Amino acid sequence: MAYFVGLDVSVQETAVCVVDEVGKVICERKVPTEPDDLVERHCQVV
Repeated sequence: MAYFVGLDVSVQETAVCVVDEVGKVICERKVPTEPDDLVERHCQVV
């Protein structure tokens, strides 16, 4: 199954949305806009 990630980046925080191949939202989350935070706090899709 394919997953797609959208990022809405601003100065202080980034909104992350993961959807599957039919457009169903799998995960939505806001994280600080720092590279380490984006990597560490990503949505885990199983």
